[in-house]
Amino acid sequence: MLKNTVITGLLLLSLNVLAENPITGKIKILHTNSVSSTNALARGYSELQLLNKSFDAPCGWLFIKPEDRNVLSLLLSAQAQNREVKVYYSPSISAPWAQGSCALTGVQIISK
Repeated sequence: MLKNTVITGLLLLSLNVLAENPITGKIKILHTNSVSSTNALARGYSELQLLNKSFDAPCGWLFIKPEDRNVLSLLLSAQAQNREVKVYYSPSISAPWAQGSCALTGVQIISK
């Protein structure tokens, strides 16, 4: 059994300066917009909310780009194991379809 193990996945964003806010909690909701979504701008994107946690304004959700499959895999693993995650996000990067969804920039699974 591994103790105090942290598994990390980082997202690649092409920005020179990136303000990141960390927050830790269990996953409340993790959903994905299919490629046949009626909202063309949201197709393939996933979004996340944490249980009993709020993100800094204007972030109601954190979005994951379709190509960030490694991060989505870490989140699904953490959710299946009912583990806490530490997520990093940038309130200054909004989703293409909405102001209330901000960029997830990194994730760690916290060991029990």
